[in-house]
Amino acid sequence: MRLVTQTELMKLPEGALYARLYRPWVFADLCIKGDNVGSKDFYERSLNWVDANDSLEAVDRLDAMMEDSTLSFPVAQAYQREGLYEQDAHYLVYELEDVKLLVGELRQAYEI
Repeated sequence: MRLVTQTELMKLPEGALYARLYRPWVFADLCIKGDNVGSKDFYERSLNWVDANDSLEAVDRLDAMMEDSTLSFPVAQAYQREGLYEQDAHYLVYELEDVKLLVGELRQAYEI
């Protein structure tokens, strides 16, 4: 893994896996990078949100899962604008070897 600036992150291809540095050393959601929007913004897909038609439905689904752990909803597949506009922001980027390690562990855990 490596820490990069927003400018450096925007040079990475779509599909890059990263987490924004919230404050030393606390990181935000794990995300997948999407297309760039101009020179100061990009699309991202959080891996920590449930799929829903809108935020109210998402919250209802999360509340329902809290009450009943047998309920399951898919991960959100929609991309949204990151919108931070802070070129001095930093992101922890997972490199190819990191992703290979994670995929291997996930395959083993889910017997894929």
